Amino acid sequence: MFASATQYEGFGMPLIEANACGKAVIAFRKAAIPYVVKHGETGLLAKNFKQFKGYIQLLLEDKQLREKTGRNAAQVIRQKYTWRKVAEEYIDLFQHC
Repeated sequence: MFASATQYEGFGMPLIEANACGKAVIAFRKAAIPYVVKHGETGLLAKNFKQFKGYIQLLLEDKQLREKTGRNAAQVIRQKYTWRKVAEEYIDLFQHC
């Protein structure tokens, strides 16, 4: 698993990289992070430090949840962040400007 305590992540590249490696991510539900990490699917999003600590403990103790979330994360990243997908989104953006 990968835990990031930042609350001001501009995009979340470290989170995406951890997910691409099949790691469940624990992060805060702030800024752009919820766009990158889907709570309960690719990681866990905390509202405060107490919940953040609890999620770390949960994933340390629950190997099945940790591995399932990591597998989901890797699959989502492979579908959402391919070079083809990114290029298509840029083309779509440029056509609508």
